[in-house]
Amino acid sequence: MQHLTNQPLFKETLTQLKQKVARRGINYSLDRLNSALSVLKNPHHHLPPTVHIAGTNGKGSVAHSITQALLQKNHATLTYTSPHIQCYTERFQINGIPISHDMFCDLFSRVSHCDTDDALSEYEMLTLMAFVLAQELSPDVFILETGLGGRLDATNVIPTSMAIITDIGLDHTHILGDTVTDIAREKAGIIKEVSHVVTHLDHASDVLEIIKSKAKSQSATLHWANQKQRFQDRNMALVATALTEFFDIESPQLLIDNVSAPFGRLSPSSYHGTPCWMDVGHNAHAARAILNSHPMISDWIIGMTKEKDITPVLDCLMDNNQSVRICEYQPHICHHYSMLPDRFQRHASLWLIGDDIEPNSIFFGSFTFIESLLHEAPK
Repeated sequence: MQHLTNQPLFKETLTQLKQKVARRGINYSLDRLNSALSVLKNPHHHLPPTVHIAGTNGKGSVAHSITQALLQKNHATLTYTSPHIQCYTERFQINGIPISHDMFCDLFSRVSHCDTDDALSEYEMLTLMAFVLAQELSPDVFILETGLGGRLDATNVIPTSMAIITDIGLDHTHILGDTVTDIAREKAGIIKEVSHVVTHLDHASDVLEIIKSKAKSQSATLHWANQKQRFQDRNMALVATALTEFFDIESPQLLIDNVSAPFGRLSPSSYHGTPCWMDVGHNAHAARAILNSHPMISDWIIGMTKEKDITPVLDCLMDNNQSVRICEYQPHICHHYSMLPDRFQRHASLWLIGDDIEPNSIFFGSFTFIESLLHEAPK
């Protein structure tokens, strides 16, 4: 638990931040952010060496593992990820430790004046805070995870970086496009001129061609991770290749073996004393990865925000004869059991916060779902 010296100020800062209007659809643009950065004298032009991570799944695990590996080699790091599970401060980690509430409030106060017409989204404000902090601290390495997509993600205003592209699948289709190739173009948009890029050689052929084409147009050098089948092994192969190619670290696997996965990535846990798993995968690609790597899991409790397409996830689980229950954890933002198509209602059932679970059930879905479980009042 962080020491909190001014709880009212922190709550007021979060209130101001959450009042920001999220920008979507035709407003998915970097123009507003660039204007604000100009007011702040362009901190993103004065960043330390930056590792920029995009992809559908695995970004958080890759960011966490690179951070922890570099710390073992005595590199100072700043890591910016999203979203958080328990507290906004998790998004900003100095040498692997979340910043204090006081530092969070200070950063917000230092960037809030640049939003002159109250047009920036919550995520854009947080990204400004990350850039200001990175310029000020000037760590050895800045690890930067995209929030959504890549090409037009707020983090992509940076002029140069080393890039990692993780596995690509369907997610956020209402913004990024309806096909994997559409999404691949967005993810490949983080590739910078004369840069270095780590990714998988066994992407789908059309996805691979998009990445290769973008790298060629930017005169960027591609580095291929060792091919692995299991999802987390694939993420760690990216980490190992990045450590070797970006930082000339020999025997990177020795460092990776000492890193524990971040919470919420198929994490063993318990719910009212019953052993379970928790995962923030929230798409069919993540569900398939869990099915392939942990066949002993068969009971799924799912909570997903309405903006997520829950249909591919449920189809995947039904096709694999999994038991499925739907949790309406925050009714104003999540999918409702009663609104699902009939075929899903016949297969699934409703689960309420506080209900019993079977041993080794998995709680799966949006970050806000896992957050709700962790913040649940005890029985």
